Amino acid sequence: MHTKLKRPAMLMLSVLLAMFVTVGSTPPVAMADHGTTILVKITNVKVLRQGDLGVVGGSMCVMNTGTEATENLLITTALTGPDGGLIRSIAVGAGAVLPPRWVRCFTVVYVFANPQSGGTYVLTAHATITNHVGHLGEPFGPTASVSVVFP
Repeated sequence: MHTKLKRPAMLMLSVLLAMFVTVGSTPPVAMADHGTTILVKITNVKVLRQGDLGVVGGSMCVMNTGTEATENLLITTALTGPDGGLIRSIAVGAGAVLPPRWVRCFTVVYVFANPQSGGTYVLTAHATITNHVGHLGEPFGPTASVSVVFP
């Protein structure tokens, strides 16, 4: 048995169907690309000559500027010499978890032979996480560098 709907009921059904189709067809953009963001900064840089040894050190600081805790944080630091060649690389902070709006610093010290007087050395920090907005599941993040000149 078929029942005819009265005009107001038909109109209400049409409006409800239109709302359902509109809401149902819109992808949940905010949920599709969740993640967080980070900043990295090198602070408290010190340069020291001890006989024929050079010492370069500093704090590698990472701030979680996003809304979720970081995942698989890793900071790879490197010191390059005046010729651009790599002197040494050190990884710090592996696996540290930073809640949103937290900052954590890791101290790195490089000791190496025969620093060049007047030579410019570059200390670099590359911080990555695997839940960075726009790069979910892959290590991604910012890089910071500081140049120092040996006395």
